[in-house]
This record gives sequence, C-alpha cells and structure tokens, in this order.
Amino acid sequence: MKIEDLRKKIDSIDKKILELLNKRAIKVLEINKLKEKRKIETYSPNREFEILENLKKINKNKILSDEDIEIIFNQILSVFRSLKTKLKIVYLGPEGTFSHLAALKRFGKKVEYSPVDSISDIFREVENSSADFGIVPIENSIEGFITYTEDMFFTSSLKICGEIILNISHALLSNAKYIKNIYSNPQVFAQCRTWILKNYPKANLISTQSTAKAALDAKKDKFGACIGSKILASLYNLKIVASSIEDFPYNYTRFLVIGKNDSPPSGKDKTSILFS
Repeated sequence: MKIEDLRKKIDSIDKKILELLNKRAIKVLEINKLKEKRKIETYSPNREFEILENLKKINKNKILSDEDIEIIFNQILSVFRSLKTKLKIVYLGPEGTFSHLAALKRFGKKVEYSPVDSISDIFREVENSSADFGIVPIENSIEGFITYTEDMFFTSSLKICGEIILNISHALLSNAKYIKNIYSNPQVFAQCRTWILKNYPKANLISTQSTAKAALDAKKDKFGACIGSKILASLYNLKIVASSIEDFPYNYTRFLVIGKNDSPPSGKDKTSILFS
C-alpha cells in the first residue's frame, strides 16, 4: 500500500477521534451542570485515576505503553476539565523544577501554573484561595521524607487531595569550559553524592531553593554548572554535560496535591498520620 493511501486512512481515523472527542465534551458539560447544582467540586482526582487505570487494563495490544496512555489521556482530561474552569496550580518554581514536572504530569497543560519561591508560599497561596491546588514534595526514595513539608501540615488546615509519583533522573548542565561551581538543591546533591565525588571532587557545591534556580545561577557563572532535569537544558539554554548521574537508578519522588477540600473516598485511599 502507498504512503498516500495509508495517510488517507489515518486522516479518516483522526476525523472519527475528533467526532468522539466532541461527543465526550457534550457529556462532560452535562456532568458539570449536575455538579454545579449539587455543589460538587469540578476536579475529581479519584475519577481521573479510575479512568486512566481502566484504560490501561483494556489496552490489550500494548502498541501504546501504559505511559503513552497516561500522557495522551492526561492532556485530554486537562482540556475537558478546563471546559468548566481553568484551575490555578502553584508549585515550587521557577519553571522546569521537578515540582513543575509533577504538576504537568497530574494536571496537563490546560491549567494556569504559578511558580512560587518556597513550600510555605505554596501552602499560603492555596489557603488564601489564590490558587486551587498546590504541589509539594513529601518523600524521596533515597533521602526519605521532606521534613519541611511535613511540618507545614501541623499548622495548615489544607487537605491531601492526591499524590504524584515522579521518576527522577538527574543531569549535569553547563555552558562552562571549566566547571568549578555546581548549583543545585541539597536533596539533589545527596542523590548524586558518589558521582560528584568521583567526577568533580574539588567543585564548590552551592545550594539553591530549586533545580531551576540552580540553572539560572549556573548560566550567570562562567565556571558554573547545575544538576537537575534535562528539560532545564532547553528552558535555560544550557548544554547537557552528563546524563543519569544519580547514584541509584530507581530514584523517585512522591508529591502531594494539596487543596481546601477532601477528595471523596475511592476504596483505594491512603491515610497519613502525623505526630508532633
């Protein structure tokens, strides 16, 4: 079969997909009206999780991986969620941090993202209703719990509405010919300790609030480099010097979605207990 004939078939399939998406949009708008009458929150993390899990189960051919399904349908859910309202999400910035990547993984692109300077700012923005939800890191598989986030829950009335598991891979980024200073978050330094000692034992390790802030600082320093996600290279015009430099390959961080209201029970819930 010729390429032109195959392309015509793809065009026909795309047309059907578009028709189905518009039909889905009509049903979503109907549900939104019912939710408004019953004063139910528009965003339903449990329902979205259920949709993704069901799609993965019925994906028998596996031409598309579970990750592919999640990427595609997260964006679809993001667009349909915005038919009612455009959510505002706060995260630890600047753009390109792992918190930002976690937020994109959960909420997709059709929301308003607002970077802030600290975890306490995230709590404050949500508490003041300046944002609908916040994304905060709570635990890393190597370094353990992020105590500052835990401490914030002792004084905050905000609820845990969901969680995001993000696989973490670090890269060394720089435009410098000679690297003397390496910028990053303290947690990141700890996750790459062995690699740094082996490759840059004499480098000055300079702590920053976030990996994106590290990228900004490294760019201004003629001897500077930073450690963070590869996405920072394109965002801040830096070169990738080395990839996958974390000491342990199975490295992930768990993030929490925080908001003012509880999510309804799903039957697969987690309970968090804090002791002072």
